[in-house]
Amino acid sequence: MALDEDLLRDVADIEGILASHTAQAEAERQLPPSVYDALRSKRLFALLLPRALGGFEAPPTTAYRVWEAVARIDSAAGWNLSQASAGLLMSGGLSAAGRERIFSSNAQPIFAGAGFPPAMAQAVDDGFRIDGRVAFVSGCRHAEWIFFVFLNLIDGKPEADPASGMPCARMAFVPRGDVEVLDTWHTLGMRGTGSADITFKGLFVPNEMVSNLSAPTPPSAPFDGPLYRLSPWPTIHGEAVVSLGIASAATARFMTLADRVPAMAAQPLNQRELVQINLGRARALTAAARAYLYRSAETAFEAVKAGKPLDMALKIDLQLAACVAAENAAKAVDLLFEAAGTASIRLENGLERHFRDAHIATQHATKSIARYGTVGKVMLGLPADFPLLAG
Repeated sequence: MALDEDLLRDVADIEGILASHTAQAEAERQLPPSVYDALRSKRLFALLLPRALGGFEAPPTTAYRVWEAVARIDSAAGWNLSQASAGLLMSGGLSAAGRERIFSSNAQPIFAGAGFPPAMAQAVDDGFRIDGRVAFVSGCRHAEWIFFVFLNLIDGKPEADPASGMPCARMAFVPRGDVEVLDTWHTLGMRGTGSADITFKGLFVPNEMVSNLSAPTPPSAPFDGPLYRLSPWPTIHGEAVVSLGIASAATARFMTLADRVPAMAAQPLNQRELVQINLGRARALTAAARAYLYRSAETAFEAVKAGKPLDMALKIDLQLAACVAAENAAKAVDLLFEAAGTASIRLENGLERHFRDAHIATQHATKSIARYGTVGKVMLGLPADFPLLAG
């Protein structure tokens, strides 16, 4: 726990910087460079980086505590910090030459990427020529490396994986300067994440910067520790802990409003039974979701440390815990929003942003209500409709 405490102190050290830029991030629809500089100054982009490369190689729940602490201060900063870990985890599937290109000149590279929709490629000598437009690339304007999924076309059809017959999915890693960022991030909430679309045409990606997601190579040093056998679940849970951070921030904000006397009322909010009930329920919802999320992650981590595979029972809990975190957090914020009355709708009181952000987070594909259906299908012995629960 000493590492957790040290890292949480580091987050506290930069709280002022993060908090002072939330309005700017909302207005500009991206985090300002100073936020990235603050996060990097505390080496927070190295949480899941292998120790051999100078990182912390932190246990998943240590990363979760840090991401949630950042998200309590600013949801966008917590989201982009956690999502940058996806590229780091996925880079372990590259060849040694590919990883050398990424990590040799930067001990704390920042990644941004997404998997949908996949780009389309043609195999050429020593690599692929790729065309595409990929959505929801959080933090793409500040990243140094962009990753995305693509399909190789053969005679106009996606190359099939011989083992499954499904399209063979690959992931490419390219320098940020190789793609164009489009101004597409105009949203109800989570505005500061800058999750814009990227586009590229005829982009050459050498084989060394491509990993095969359908037939991944066995992990090799320095990405051969148990942490990397959990990928991509830590990143999916990173999205979920941001929801918990939003709910915690909303609770703290509500407490600053609770002694106010609403218009046309005789007593302050904190004297009302509905307010007291909603506040208690909000805390319970958040705490229950957090406990499930952390327990599922700890159980899965212990399994892979013991050399066991992630079986379907573990995956089901990892998936459901992410869904419950997003859902419970949104419900908790709803209760606080209701309890605060008209104070909740005023921009200066801050609850409205937490309300918007909490509900936007529930729409993400990895935590949306559809994933409950995916788990239900698996439990009933039906084919999964989501790759992470297939097989």
